[in-house]
Amino acid sequence: MQLPNAIRFGGWFFLILILLLGIGTIAVFTRMSPAIETILKQNEKSLRSCEEMLVALVQIQNQAPLVDSDQQATNDSNLSRRFRKAYETAAGNVTEQGEQQELDSIESHWKNAMQGDEEATAKIVASILQLSKINRNAMRTADDRARRLGNAGAWGVVFMTLTVFTIGLIYLRTVANQLITPLTEVYDVVVKAKDEPFRRCGRQNDRADIQLLYERINELLDE
Repeated sequence: MQLPNAIRFGGWFFLILILLLGIGTIAVFTRMSPAIETILKQNEKSLRSCEEMLVALVQIQNQAPLVDSDQQATNDSNLSRRFRKAYETAAGNVTEQGEQQELDSIESHWKNAMQGDEEATAKIVASILQLSKINRNAMRTADDRARRLGNAGAWGVVFMTLTVFTIGLIYLRTVANQLITPLTEVYDVVVKAKDEPFRRCGRQNDRADIQLLYERINELLDE
């Protein structure tokens, strides 16, 4: 009889669908975290570099002249190295469109700014602020992308859940038609055979093996 194999196959198929649903759900939501985390780290690194460059510029502009020229030169050199280190960090972390243009502008004016040139300093400040704005916009874009991906993932899970639910209903209806209903028919006929000697399996079934079972039970009752 092929019916048990069909039911067994259907049950395993349904379990595999549930497993795939779980794996798909995990895959959707775990894909978001690494990508968004990388983007945020990259832009946060550039923002810290912008802050360091601005701090160095402010200190250069606001430092009081020292009588000791050697000490003055040492201070200037330290601030210049601090600015340069922050600049190189930002230059080595170009991830967004427009960053390189602002970095080139900073590169072309930083030496004059270190010497107190106000015009060069103003241009560098404008470039740093624009560089910072580019990275903040990139972080907002990453956040929007994460939200969209999260919404798409949630709706994807809903769709997969509805698909599994629908297949489950179809499977249960199939089991009911091909197993539960025939067993109920056989049960009623066998149990009531004493009280209703002419009771027979009269329902027609689409499955040949079930129909054959009905006929054999009827033959046994006839004998």
